[in-house]
Amino acid sequence: MNKKELIAALDELPDDTIILYQVVAQNAPEAWQMQVKISGVLPGFNWESPVAVLQLWHPNLESLDPVKWKDN
Repeated sequence: MNKKELIAALDELPDDTIILYQVVAQNAPEAWQMQVKISGVLPGFNWESPVAVLQLWHPNLESLDPVKWKDN
């Protein structure tokens, strides 16, 4: 998805819509509510278009492999 596609998708929603970010397990009924940060354009990429990162994070998630939570 590029910026234009993301903006088009968001423009279809009412302005007061709350957006939730989730990481969902493929084969399990689990989801983590996530926080989001947008990096801005990253200067180190030599691609045909500018590159930015949409980073999803959870304040209690310490590790992904293996999954480790602060309260575990």
